[in-house]
Formats: sequence, C-alpha cells, structure tokens
Amino acid sequence: MSGRIWSPASKAALKDVHPLLQELMILALERTPYDLRVVYGWRDEATQNRLFNAGASKLVYPRSMHNTWPAQAVDFNPIDPTTGDPDPRDWVKFRACIPEIKEVWDGIAARHKLPPTVKLECGAEWRSFPDAAHIQIMGLEGRARTGGLIRRGVVL
Repeated sequence: MSGRIWSPASKAALKDVHPLLQELMILALERTPYDLRVVYGWRDEATQNRLFNAGASKLVYPRSMHNTWPAQAVDFNPIDPTTGDPDPRDWVKFRACIPEIKEVWDGIAARHKLPPTVKLECGAEWRSFPDAAHIQIMGLEGRARTGGLIRRGVVL
C-alpha cells in the first residue's frame, strides 16, 4: 500500500464518474508508480465546448465520454515526485502508469464479470489524437445530464 490519498479536487472530479471508473482510479492510485491527480470527470456543456475550442478535445458537447451521466471518462495527471506538481506533457510518466491501470481494469472486469464488450480505452494509445491524460470505459450506457441517450450497450 502506498498510503496515497486523493486531493479534494480529485475527489470532486471523481464524484460524478461511473462507479467502475471510480473503483479503477481508487485502486490505480495505489498501484501506479506515481501519485495521480484527477483533472476532469464529468464535464458540462460550457467546459466541454471551451476545451474543444482550445483544441484540447476533438468532440463538442455532448459527444465526449466526459458528458455521459455518470461520466465514463477521466483525465488524470501523474505527479512528479521531485516537484509535487503534475505535468500533463510528461509522456514518460503516463506510459509508466498505463500498464498498471490496465492490469487493475482487468481485475475489475473479472470481479464484476463484465462482458467483453465493456472495455477500457487509454488515450495514450490513440493514433489519431493521442491524449495521454484520458481513460474511458466503452460499452456502457450513459445519459447526458439533459436526459438524452449518449451511448448504448450494457446497463450495469
């Protein structure tokens, strides 16, 4: 056990994400080689569109997995142990965390007997728009806060 705990800001970001993603991040915090900070969980329309307009997202509201309810995506940053600060551009630290996060996910998927259609995607592995900070669960049903259906699939 690393004894790491989530900051108040990370706790706030996690409160509106899918319970499976909450479980993943809680367990990953103990397993990854770096302390973590959750930057985004659920995003409202203004935030999502601001990030889109700034080029930090390829999707407008409500098309992001951050916009499902509960959110099926989180953005996180590893914390540099020498400075105590996150560096969203440090791909070496992200790449060091991804194998542990995937291993934790495999354990969660087995424990919950998730069907193979429910998968974890890591933005660090995307070719068209690499997004090291982003992880999302695919294959779940989610609804936008406005009530519109965003994704279809397994209902847990």
